[in-house]
Amino acid sequence: MRSRLAAGESRTAVEGWVLEQLTTHARSQGAHDSSARTRAAALVQEVAATIDIPSAILDGLLSTPTSGWTMDRAGVGCRGSGDTLVHQLLAQLLPSAGALVGPLEQDDGGVVRLPPDDTGGTLMVATVDGVHSRLSHFPLLAGFHVARAALRDLYVMGATPQAMLIDVHLANDADVARLFDFIAGIGAVSGALQVPVVAGSTLRIGGDLVLGDRLSGCVAAVGTAVQVRSRVGAKEGDLLLLSRGAGGGTITTTALYHGRPQDVAPTLNLRTLRAGAMLVASPQLLRTTHLLTDVTNGGLVGDLAPLAQRLRVDLDEGAVHASLDPRVLRLLHDVHVDPLRVSIDALLLSVAPQDLPPIQTALAQVGAPATVIGKVCGGRGLHLRTLGGAAELLEVSFREAPYTPLKAVVAAGPPPPTEELEGALVAAMERARGRRDLLRERAELGSSTDAQYEADGP
Repeated sequence: MRSRLAAGESRTAVEGWVLEQLTTHARSQGAHDSSARTRAAALVQEVAATIDIPSAILDGLLSTPTSGWTMDRAGVGCRGSGDTLVHQLLAQLLPSAGALVGPLEQDDGGVVRLPPDDTGGTLMVATVDGVHSRLSHFPLLAGFHVARAALRDLYVMGATPQAMLIDVHLANDADVARLFDFIAGIGAVSGALQVPVVAGSTLRIGGDLVLGDRLSGCVAAVGTAVQVRSRVGAKEGDLLLLSRGAGGGTITTTALYHGRPQDVAPTLNLRTLRAGAMLVASPQLLRTTHLLTDVTNGGLVGDLAPLAQRLRVDLDEGAVHASLDPRVLRLLHDVHVDPLRVSIDALLLSVAPQDLPPIQTALAQVGAPATVIGKVCGGRGLHLRTLGGAAELLEVSFREAPYTPLKAVVAAGPPPPTEELEGALVAAMERARGRRDLLRERAELGSSTDAQYEADGP
């Protein structure tokens, strides 16, 4: 609608098009929308009022800049090189404001000290994870897996969870029962781990404007720590361990959209969370882990890429496969998904060789056996010894392994030109930086003006 009006199409024509969409939508639901015509007129009236706002108003802050790149073409959310680039640029728009670990570090969570000027103060760790978009029609599982992800990120940062927060959005036509199911999924994790949910927000996607029944949102978690871990803290000579990977939201999605719902079963567990809780509760064991993260960001290849920029990482493909739940490995093999390039929701650790036995024993005791899958050496790069014995240098792809039929179609196309994409996104970020500074300047000026107005009176 907005694009049609912006392109100069008459309001009458756009109203007719909107009416057709509303009528078709109502018919698809077996209903008759008696107010479709008046709603179409109201919608067009609202949208038309927000097009072509003069740039002189509020110094152009009401405009919406463009980069020429869509989320899809830029690879945002696809857990590959495009996604990494976007998040590196996003981080530059956010002042560190005294954070010990912030967006620039691209770690599993952020860290601040409380109070900020007390070197012996408590470390507060915060994480947030979004609902897997393809689980919108499976709200119970969506809630379960996003809650697991938020808490898992706390544990791998070395933090004890203290609370969770929920943000959930449902489109206009979604049945309210979905909301209850989503919250129930989160509640299952909250109850099992005894981490309370203390706040939340529930909204409709687009209010009255957006048709459909999609569910989206996130779960945030807050914890406290004495010592924090890092996803790039491995040292030369370390061994890499991978706990039993049984999958989460991504593996659930892979199973569902390949018509194999029975393969969702392995993902319904709390083993990784129990393992994380055990490590955090064992300061001596936690200190021996130099690297600690969960395998989610584009699989092992994506999660080890930052480390491989400063040290050499050698992986054994056979050991990686052996570490996976056999049902998950069989699923990935059958649908031709590379286990090294997809989220498997396992813990990834690095330890010195002499510290290996106690870590492996402790993880096995909580039902999360860990396999040595490689080592960290001098040099650089991510190197793989394949199942056939060949040596292969691994690079991050533009997108993670395509784990649904539609993703396979999308991934079949060539990646965009790197320099062109980077140039456009850097320019967009720089424009946003200028708008950020202008907005802050106006907000601070407005605050002082309001205070003077209140002091002087009207």
